[in-house]
Amino acid sequence: MSTWYILKSQQKFGPYTYEEMIQMKQNNQLYDFDYVWKSGFLVWMPIAQVEELSSTRFIQWLQENPERKKILIPRKNPRTLYETPMMCHNNVTLWKGNTHSVSSQGALITMHNPFILPGNKVHIHFDSTKANELAFSVIGEIVGKKYSTHRMKYNTPLQYTVRFLNKDAGTDLQIKEWIQLKQKAA
Repeated sequence: MSTWYILKSQQKFGPYTYEEMIQMKQNNQLYDFDYVWKSGFLVWMPIAQVEELSSTRFIQWLQENPERKKILIPRKNPRTLYETPMMCHNNVTLWKGNTHSVSSQGALITMHNPFILPGNKVHIHFDSTKANELAFSVIGEIVGKKYSTHRMKYNTPLQYTVRFLNKDAGTDLQIKEWIQLKQKAA
């Protein structure tokens, strides 16, 4: 595997192995907007644009050698796949979107706004889709963004990873219920 270097806030770090890069991503020390370089690159590249550091490539790398799963860090909080509509705003503009997966600490969402950046704070309202569900709201920080190389418009949908900073009282209760429902169905 290659030797990697990282550029964060105009400071260079490295060299690192691929395994170390994966561990730093898992520990939230590296984000898709951080820059990396390795031999063969002409310029520093955002991690989001480096195929070798994509989740698809990472999964292939794990499947090539099951022993590699030892470097995985177990999740602290259970996560479940759950599709539900949501609204998001930054105190200026409101966007519609959907939730794809959720835990008590954060969510993977799609928003119809390609211009939100990692580090931005957003308010998210998760709608209830069933009679027995609670709607809830959180304040979150964008910690990941699935970048697109396609030409984007103001309402182009993109996936974002959000870390919850502040939650309504019913948030953990509803998320726990969603997780239990998925576990029963499995």
